[in-house]
This record gives sequence, structure tokens and C-alpha cells, in this order.
Amino acid sequence: MWCIWHDRRFHVGCHLYVGSRMGCTANFSYMMVVIGYVFGYLTIANVLLPLYYKLNLTSIYSYLETRFGFWSYRTGSFYFLLSRTIGASFRMFLVVNVLQIFIFDAWNIPFFVTVLISSCSFCCTPSREALKPSSGPTPFKPLSCCYHWRCRST
Repeated sequence: MWCIWHDRRFHVGCHLYVGSRMGCTANFSYMMVVIGYVFGYLTIANVLLPLYYKLNLTSIYSYLETRFGFWSYRTGSFYFLLSRTIGASFRMFLVVNVLQIFIFDAWNIPFFVTVLISSCSFCCTPSREALKPSSGPTPFKPLSCCYHWRCRST
């Protein structure tokens, strides 16, 4: 590990920096990820894509349904949604943690307030459709965490 001190600020910065330090040492553990991606892409190109064209499929879920049945399709969909939710939660936690450590700790703002601020800022950002040029006012995507707030572009 690159961390010598166990200070909270340095420890988080260290984890964000470990991936870029790979070239400076003889430790090529990140290369295993690259090799895994190469094998994954080769498998998709040589196994899944020909299967999709042969069976006229549009997704792996339609293949699961035709090959193994309805409950296999539902189980695959559930695990996909679960993995995406957990991944988004970890990414959000990382962003909120960095904001808390480097900005909001100096102002003595509690962690749950940082989470609320970050969540509402993510909810109140315009959607991709709203970023396209239009003649009328810019619509915002539906708000989930701050539903009762009026987020408008003025």
C-alpha cells in the first residue's frame, strides 16, 4: 500500500491515486484487469455477437427468456438492476466522502447534510434532453429526493 500515514485525508487520497502509480513500480496487478477486459471483449465478439445475429436477439435477457424461461429472464434482470444500484451507491458514496473530507469538514457540516446536498444536486441537474437547444424553457428530469422543491431554470 502507498499509505505511510494513517491520516483520514491522506488515506482517501491514496486510494484514489493507487491506479495511476502502477507504472512506477514493478507491481503489475492492474494489468490483470486489462487482460480480463481483453478476454471479455474477445468472448463477446466471438461467442455472443454471432449468437445474437443467428437468433435475431437484441439483448441477453431475450436470450435468457427463450433459452431458459421466464424466471431466468426475471432473475437476470433483477441481478443486473441490483448490481447497477450497488455500483451507483458506491460511486455516490465515494463522491460524498471526498466532498465531506476536503470541503465540508472545514465548515463542520455533518455527513448526512453532505449526502442530502449531493443527492439533491444530482436530482436537480438537467437531463440530456434538456441540454439540447430548444426554443422554450429548459425542462428538468423528474425529481425524486427533492420532489416538493421547485427546481426551475431561470
